[in-house]
Amino acid sequence: MKGKRVLVLSFAYGSGHYIAGAGLRQAIETLHPEWEVMHLDGILESHRRLDRITADMYLWFSRKGHLHWRLLYENPLTRSRAMKLIMRLSLNREIMEKIRDFRPHIIMSTHFLSHQYAHVLKKRYGMEFQHYMVITDYVIHPIWISEPTDLYFLPSRWSLKTLPRLKKYAITGIPLRRQFWNPPTRESSRRYLGIGDGKPVLFLNMGTHGVMPLKDAVELVKRWRNRFRFLVVAGKNQLTYSTFMKMLRGGEMEGRVYSFTEDVHHLMAASDLVITKAGGLTVAEMLAVGRAGIYYRSMPGQEEGNVKFIREHGAGFEARSIARLHSLLEHLTKDPREIGEAEERARKLGKPRAALEIVKHVSHETERGN
Repeated sequence: MKGKRVLVLSFAYGSGHYIAGAGLRQAIETLHPEWEVMHLDGILESHRRLDRITADMYLWFSRKGHLHWRLLYENPLTRSRAMKLIMRLSLNREIMEKIRDFRPHIIMSTHFLSHQYAHVLKKRYGMEFQHYMVITDYVIHPIWISEPTDLYFLPSRWSLKTLPRLKKYAITGIPLRRQFWNPPTRESSRRYLGIGDGKPVLFLNMGTHGVMPLKDAVELVKRWRNRFRFLVVAGKNQLTYSTFMKMLRGGEMEGRVYSFTEDVHHLMAASDLVITKAGGLTVAEMLAVGRAGIYYRSMPGQEEGNVKFIREHGAGFEARSIARLHSLLEHLTKDPREIGEAEERARKLGKPRAALEIVKHVSHETERGN
C-alpha cells in the first residue's frame, strides 16, 4: 500500500462536487497518510474560457433557468453516445496533462466528466489505474454511468430506484468534510456560536453563490422577524450579504449574517429549522446533523430528486413558492412536534462518516487487487 498516488477529481459546477472531493481528500489523509493525494478540480484550476462559461451557465440555470435545465436534464441526448463523444472532444488538455504528470494509481471522482478523462487516459495513453465514481445526488442520472469505472459509491439504496440494473456499487452515503464526521449537538453548537435562550433559531442558507431569490429571502425575514432569530449565509453574492447586513444594523432582523463560513455544521446543528436549496451535499449535511429542512424552490432534475428522497422518508419539507413557505412555517410553528419527528428520521438516514467508509472500501479493493 506504500507509495499509492490517489487523484481526487472534481468539477465545480456548483460547490457540491468540490466539497465532496475535499471530504474524500481529508479522509485519505486521515486513514492513509502514507498515500500521496492530489485534489484536482477541472473548473477551479482551469484557465480555459470554455470551462468558466459552462460553470457560469450552470449558476444561471440554478438561479433563473429552471425550465431550461429541465429540458436539458430530461433530454434523451444527454444519455446518448453522441453526448459522450461531445464531452470527450471538449476535454481540457491542461487538466489532462496534470493527471498524466501525477500518474495516479487510483482516481476517485465526484463528477461524471471524469468518465471521459479516464476513457482517454486509458485508451489513448495506455495508463493503468482504478477508477471510482462517487455519486453526489440521491437520484442517478444515466450520464453518470459509463466505462471505465471499477465501482460506484451510492448515497442510498433508494438511489437504485432510478437505475435498478446498476452493478458494481457500494452504498456508503455522500462524502462530507471532516467537521461533519462527528456531528455536534444543538447545545454544543449554540455554545460555540454564543446563542442563548430566546426565540427559535432559523438558518437561512442562500447557497455558496446566493442562488435563493433575494426578494423572497428579504420578505421571509421581514415577515418572521418577531418569531425567529436568523442565521443567514449569503454565500459569494455581495448584494445578498450587504442587504442582510443593512437589515441587521437597522434592527429589521435579529441574528447574524455570514458571507462565507467553515462553521456551516454548527449553524445547521444550532438551528430549530433550516431553509435551504436541495443540493446533494446540502441534503447529506442536513441528515448528518439530524436537522429538518424546508427545501425551497428546488432545481429540476437532481434537486427535485433529492427532495423526493427526503419527502418519501419524512425527513424534511418542501416549498415551491413563497406563499407555500409562509403557510408551512405557520403550520410548523403551531405544531413543532412535526419538526422533531422529521429530525429523528433525518438522523437515522444520515451518514456523517461516508468519506471514511468510501476510502476504507477503496483501500480494501486495492489490497484485493494486489
